[in-house]
Amino acid sequence: MSGQRLRWQRVGRDPCQMFLHRYLGERFAFMPIPLLRPLLRAITGRCVCSNQKAGKISSKIFKCFPYFPLLRPIITPLHIKSLWEKKRLSMYLFFYCDVTEALAALEKTQADSAKATEGVDLKLIPFPLEQAFKLWCDDKAVIIPSKASILQAGAPAGTNPIGQRVPMWACLDIAEEQEGGLQPKLPIFMGLEDANAAVLEAVGGDRSKAGDLEVVCLSLDGAIEQLVSPAPEESPSFAFIPPTKSMIYIEENNIA
Repeated sequence: MSGQRLRWQRVGRDPCQMFLHRYLGERFAFMPIPLLRPLLRAITGRCVCSNQKAGKISSKIFKCFPYFPLLRPIITPLHIKSLWEKKRLSMYLFFYCDVTEALAALEKTQADSAKATEGVDLKLIPFPLEQAFKLWCDDKAVIIPSKASILQAGAPAGTNPIGQRVPMWACLDIAEEQEGGLQPKLPIFMGLEDANAAVLEAVGGDRSKAGDLEVVCLSLDGAIEQLVSPAPEESPSFAFIPPTKSMIYIEENNIA
């Protein structure tokens, strides 16, 4: 690896990273769904859907972060908005964070609803987080974290992932290199495996050193809230990193 430029670098903790540790690291918790959903919509929906910073954030972060809903291939975010406005879409949309679980749900839907879906070409399509999150804020969609991720975050065995907060992972001692001489950003991963792999790369593959760096659990809604809430000079500098297997699925299926 000596001649290869590393994406992840080990760094000291800067004020932005301490900011994240203080305000995000202690916020992740599992709550009964009836209590959780209204609370998160009140906090995060108000910030994301009406805050002036939302457009800037969505263009830089949300649009490169795919979720996987079960939809007909012709349906797009704009099409969904149109259907809601015309009151022709009355069911919840289910956005899966894990592409493997989305594929399993697709197979089950096709098997359980053979007659209802006859002649309908159901597929998985990547869906931008910006649009999915806004639909969730309006109580028109459900964002489903993977079963593995909520267990890794400390959920009791058997916890239903539907309606739970989406776990994210970060090591406050590593940073993502930026082009053009820009300051490195703290990466926040949806997958714990990706976070651990980044830590290992940052220490040059030395597993003994990797064990000294802690990977902490954050929450997606908490991270977004902190992006849109502070003044610009106080905003934490970090980047969301989509799951590797989601990106592989998109590439292997030639999905634009």
